[in-house]
Amino acid sequence: MASQPVEADQFWAEYKPHEQDVFILVMGMTGSGKSTFISHLAERSNQPEIGNGLQSCTQRTTVYRCGTIKTFMNLYLIDTPGFDHTNYTDSEVLEDIACWLARASASKIKLRGILYLRRINEMRARWSEVNSLLVFSKMCGPKVMRNVFMVTTMWPGDFLAKGKVPPDFEKVEQELEKTPRLWGWMKDQGAKIKRHYTLDPKGSAIKLIKELVPSEEILVLDIQVQMVSHRLSCGETNAGKVLECLFSKEAGRFSRGLDDIRKMVESTLRSPVIDQESTVVTAVANMLQQQKKEVQETLQRLERQQEELAAGIKALGDNSGKVYFGRGNQQGPPSVTLPPHQSAANAPRQKMAPRRLPQEDELLLCRAAEGGQYEDVSRMLKQGANPAMCGKFGWTALHWAAESGRTNIVELLLRHGAPVNAVSDTGMKPLNMAKTKEIKQLLLGAGATY
Repeated sequence: MASQPVEADQFWAEYKPHEQDVFILVMGMTGSGKSTFISHLAERSNQPEIGNGLQSCTQRTTVYRCGTIKTFMNLYLIDTPGFDHTNYTDSEVLEDIACWLARASASKIKLRGILYLRRINEMRARWSEVNSLLVFSKMCGPKVMRNVFMVTTMWPGDFLAKGKVPPDFEKVEQELEKTPRLWGWMKDQGAKIKRHYTLDPKGSAIKLIKELVPSEEILVLDIQVQMVSHRLSCGETNAGKVLECLFSKEAGRFSRGLDDIRKMVESTLRSPVIDQESTVVTAVANMLQQQKKEVQETLQRLERQQEELAAGIKALGDNSGKVYFGRGNQQGPPSVTLPPHQSAANAPRQKMAPRRLPQEDELLLCRAAEGGQYEDVSRMLKQGANPAMCGKFGWTALHWAAESGRTNIVELLLRHGAPVNAVSDTGMKPLNMAKTKEIKQLLLGAGATY
């Protein structure tokens, strides 16, 4: 039976730095083989739990002592939860990994490389994979990519023994390499494409580690610099902003889908040409109502993740008390060596927090603008609603109307003095989000800029 893993709190309480220590971050989607890979190298007393079902096994960022791979090296592998976790939201996963990395940077942990694992027998890239790769690239930044191995796992040993490679697997590997939104961009920045074989998996794992860490370079990821040196919260980092933008797009898509389902239900129940009591109509209505419920639940989940991400990261404890890697900290942040292009002189300037509406008012004004409810928007503006106020994501009503293609509401908001160049939390202006050429022309005519 496997022993308990060394999770974050226990690790920081027990770890004693040593000159020969080497840390490697292991990342990838749920089921990519991270824990299996680590199990080939971890000490017998500290083996990771390996999942064989649909549930994610790695619950938190966890450190495994792997003994000595080379005579000069004490190896630690850092197992991380996947962004498509069965028990945690993507924002919780990002926060967990980001907290560990921030603490590691402040504690002078020597991160020497990153392994990103992906199953070779997964023939199609899911949207969740594409999105997680985008967040991963923003976590790392281009400067550290030369110390990143993008590794395909589950290569069958019998094919290797025969000197043959399944053509489907080669096709998947080539597609990953040449597609910018998958591994292509990272390869162009210096990341290496590698394979991990099931035939002699321990030997294959050791070979990858030896290839990854000959350099003496210590990695400092973009998210570490942003959280520790620039004192940004997790949601304010590049990775956090990208994740929030992805949430926003997905929430918008589900919101529009909810409107479509609502119209279908109403159309079905009001149709004069069919028998309202028929079994078929009842079945269709029930099916649409179930779809509506599922979409509503998904929309609520996305909104919950956005709120979690916007809340920032929690306090991180150390032996001397609590340390906050966020702007609320009144103490100086732990120092970290910045790369030349990220000196303190060009650190991002603090901006004033935008004036935000209470949640109920935001729903009334911004969602009315998004939903095309012209009369409601007009009434609220006449009653004194401020079009410059913003709700979630820093979006004003003009952002929502432009993104939803509501031309008449865009005109209405502009007549009432809506700020045409208001910037959202992710740096987006209404003009960036305009759905139609007509809306773009209206905004440009009012002085909008990109």
